[in-house]
Amino acid sequence: MREGIKGGQLQLCSDEQVEGIHEGALEILERIGMKIENERALDLLDEAGADVNREDEIVKFPPSLVNECIDEAPRSFRLAARDPENDFMLEPERSYVGSCSGPPHVYDYEAGDERAPTREDLVESIKLQSQLPNIDMSWAMYTLRDDPMLGFINLYELLSNNDKHSCVLSYYGGDLTEKLVDMVELVAEEEDVTNKHLVTMYNEPVSPLCLMRGALESQFAWTDAGLPLLSSPMPDMGATGPMTIAGTAAQGLAESLGGIVIGQLNNPGTPMLMGSLPVPMDMRLGSHCYFHAERMFYQSFTAQWARKYGMPVFGTGGVSDSYGADYQNGAETAISLYGSILAGQNLIHDLGVIGSGYRNSLEVLTLLDEMVGMAKRVTENFEVNDDTLAIDVIEEVGHGETFLSKAHTREHGRKELFMPDLMKKREQANWSFNAAADAAHERVRDLVESADPKPLPEHVDEELQSIMDDAEGMSKEVDMV
Repeated sequence: MREGIKGGQLQLCSDEQVEGIHEGALEILERIGMKIENERALDLLDEAGADVNREDEIVKFPPSLVNECIDEAPRSFRLAARDPENDFMLEPERSYVGSCSGPPHVYDYEAGDERAPTREDLVESIKLQSQLPNIDMSWAMYTLRDDPMLGFINLYELLSNNDKHSCVLSYYGGDLTEKLVDMVELVAEEEDVTNKHLVTMYNEPVSPLCLMRGALESQFAWTDAGLPLLSSPMPDMGATGPMTIAGTAAQGLAESLGGIVIGQLNNPGTPMLMGSLPVPMDMRLGSHCYFHAERMFYQSFTAQWARKYGMPVFGTGGVSDSYGADYQNGAETAISLYGSILAGQNLIHDLGVIGSGYRNSLEVLTLLDEMVGMAKRVTENFEVNDDTLAIDVIEEVGHGETFLSKAHTREHGRKELFMPDLMKKREQANWSFNAAADAAHERVRDLVESADPKPLPEHVDEELQSIMDDAEGMSKEVDMV
């Protein structure tokens, strides 16, 4: 089982600030409410004592209901993989990292530019993630544009080419999501995964304060099956959220909790994650910023929600607004990765996302895999005891001599320091401007070529293809979301 990283060493927000955001979110839910575009959800909320205006589809949530549903949600749960060695326990005390789905462009390192992704690119991204030692979960990293079967292609390739836990986006309404559930349950049964938790779905409330019809249908289908689901909005400060950190934090928490309440009312005890991924609107350009200095505040207060509510929290790290592997990219990905881990977010995604969410880079992901190894070393801390204080060795060496030949140096030289392979120390003669990124590019090729995923049994593959064929026929009759 994967152990994750013991984060949470950095808390930028006071308990009073976190409590203020909590109180603000409860007031938003009780006084303003959320637009709920789903009759089944309105029925559940009405029966639970919420103030439901069916004509306007506005629901106001009493704080007692919100707190009851938070208490129903499990504090920790096991996320499974086809290889049980890659299972992990998701809980507020541990951080796990991965890439994400969504970007519509591949960053082509050799060309130094973007291009449209192919299905082969998508498969390569999954094989790479399965091979990288510090990546805990896999996503299909690219959006195959204009393909209505994207969600099924993503899930099929993840189930076929990945031995880690998988994550998918919510693309469809209820009927098609039920077909996705069928695919997950088929493979889980074949692999004897008793809890079926092979795949987590990301279901995103729409800011400000909306849970859309299709997304709720998808949430119901997924939680009916008891599969893990995360409810996390992405409000834009100044556009779909207030132009203040506190205001956007409170609104985002309210939106996340709205999804949590409906999930727990539908199937109490369903594994769910809370979270909010605010991004500010850059008023100079009219675009949103994936990286900004204030991101560390968001990482801190959302991680502190996990400890306050006793629920795992979704997070973002390793991101950059740069469109390539340059200085800006290195600085932003490093700061945002360390911010997410040291804050203690639990399921951290978006490693390798560049260009403000428009590109995914396999090279950047590979460099960040090594950086996660560095973060693990830092969070493990160091020992202080008679051996590590080394006073006897210092006395033996004395004044002005060297420790190079000592057994103590040889013993601890193998374990005291993290020694990177990509971002390693180089002599000046072997250095070049893009040495680390070039090394990452070579590693990407080597790992993808050497990947040998365990194939699905032929009868399972055939049944998956049959489910997808049925779904494709349904997609022509169902409104795509």
